[in-house]
Amino acid sequence: MALLLVIAAIPGAQAAANLAVTAFTCSPSEVKVNDQFSCSATVENNGDAAGTLTTATLYPSGSWMESSSYAQTVNANINSGATTSVTFSGLKGTVTGNNGFARIMLDDVTDTYPADNNVKVNVINIAITVTQTADSAGAATSTVSATGQATAGGNVDIVLTFSVTSGGCGIGSQSSTASASDLTDGQTTANSWTVTMGTTANCVYSISAAATSNPSGTATKTDSSSKTITCTNCTSGNSDSGSSTSAGGGGGGGGGVTQCSDGLDNDNDGLIDLKDPDCESANDNREKPLPSCKQNWDCTGWSQCTDGQQTRTCTEKNDCFEKKRTGTAGKIIETPKPAETQECKSGIGGVIEAIKDAPKKLIRALTPESPLEIVAMAIVIIAGAGAVLYLVYPKYYKAKVAKKKEE
Repeated sequence: MALLLVIAAIPGAQAAANLAVTAFTCSPSEVKVNDQFSCSATVENNGDAAGTLTTATLYPSGSWMESSSYAQTVNANINSGATTSVTFSGLKGTVTGNNGFARIMLDDVTDTYPADNNVKVNVINIAITVTQTADSAGAATSTVSATGQATAGGNVDIVLTFSVTSGGCGIGSQSSTASASDLTDGQTTANSWTVTMGTTANCVYSISAAATSNPSGTATKTDSSSKTITCTNCTSGNSDSGSSTSAGGGGGGGGGVTQCSDGLDNDNDGLIDLKDPDCESANDNREKPLPSCKQNWDCTGWSQCTDGQQTRTCTEKNDCFEKKRTGTAGKIIETPKPAETQECKSGIGGVIEAIKDAPKKLIRALTPESPLEIVAMAIVIIAGAGAVLYLVYPKYYKAKVAKKKEE
């Protein structure tokens, strides 16, 4: 009988939980470099007893992610045959490529489901470089070859686009775009355009590269670069300015060359033209940010009480909005305008207000408003000082002499 009890007890002693990852996906599966995404894992208990999952930790394959591991607290009790879902959020890919994962640790047990099932995240980027066969050319019929080369990050399709910013140059009947498909991480594609110079100004153009993730197309990234071809014999007499329309399929004619369209780093901050956040558009002629202007209010003293109200006038001394309108100031730091009306204050409150206003009223009364008033005030002060010396000093001198005689 005892033996039967022991045998009957053996299956119960061997019952145990067995946790394993049975599904793993990431969303989105195609992202721009440094954009966040999330991954979800389904954990199933295929043992014959309940078990607890405290922490799940996701590990990337290699060092393509922002962190080397991502731990997620679960604290779930999973019955035999049941499942629970674990979401790893705030993930970020910092290295381009079609990258995968090494494993998920379920507490202290290693599960390689993501690696075994080849789960990948396509992290994309794009970089454009522009070269030209000459930095200067004559007007009208002179030509220069411009080449844009794009380097793919991750699996992408790329479209290169040529556009003219200013200068009356163009690319004639050539197509302004060129496409390349199914590029993988590190591959390059390039296209060249023959640029025909205009007659009145430097040729300013840009070449952009737009990358779309492959195969789903859920992520996009664009990079561009601007260049200038100096016009050596433009008829305007000033090759740095002037405007004309674009000649041909390059498109994009515009106004004269500005600091935000000349292909130069005018403020030496390492950023050129529209890549500089201080350039609001290609027509902006200042790469360097304008100084900010803080409003400064100056108020007159309170008026006499009329119908229960006192008034005053407050003027913004720094004239910030006018400076911004005329292009001499950038950001306006606004301060609240003081109240210009108030109820009359009587009793001790009114006395206090009058005392507060007295120095300001005196200063305003004594402050000259024109050069003539300044001269007049100086004469009055000098004359007054002279009168005081004339009246006081002789008496003081006579008293001093009399005292010496007595001694």
